[in-house]
Amino acid sequence: MNYILATTKWIQASKILLKMNNLNKKKLLNYLTTQPTMSLATSNGSSLWSATVYFIADEDLNFYFMSGPKTIHAKNIASKANVSLTVAQSDQWPQMDKYGIQASGKASSYKNIKGLIGMLKIWNAKFVKKPAPPLGQIKLGWPFYKITINRLKIFDNRAKISGKLYKINEET
Repeated sequence: MNYILATTKWIQASKILLKMNNLNKKKLLNYLTTQPTMSLATSNGSSLWSATVYFIADEDLNFYFMSGPKTIHAKNIASKANVSLTVAQSDQWPQMDKYGIQASGKASSYKNIKGLIGMLKIWNAKFVKKPAPPLGQIKLGWPFYKITINRLKIFDNRAKISGKLYKINEET
C-alpha cells in the first residue's frame, strides 16, 4: 500500500489521493533538477547503510541513480528492496528557509532499454550537458537503479506546503 503525509500522520493513499497541483509539482521537479545528490538509506535485514549518490527524478517522481554493483548499498538493494532517501540543500542553516523531501520506496536494478534512453537524456542534461548517445552506443560500466516512491514528505517552510498530499506511484 502507498502512503502520503497529511499534516503529521501517514495515511493510506490508494483510494484517497489528492493530486499535487501543477504549480507545486513543477516547483518540486524544478527543485530536484537543482540538487545533484540524495542521501540513500538501505538495509540488508540486519544492519543499515547510508550513502550519498547522484540522482535524477522523472515526471512521475521515480528516482534513478548509478552505482557500482559491489557497493554496500547495491548489495543491500539486491537483498532488500525497501529504501529511504532525502534530498535537501546541504548549505541550509537552521535559521534559513528550508526546502527538501523525505521519501521511501522500493529500489531495483533498472534494465528497461526504452526507459533507459529517456532516463539517460535526463541524466545527461543534468550532469553531462550533452545529449544521450544512440541506443547502440550505450555502454554502462555501472548499473542504474530505479526507486519507485510510495511515501514522500515535502518540507517547505517558505510556502507553508509541508505535509500537502500529491499523486504517488500505486505500483509499489
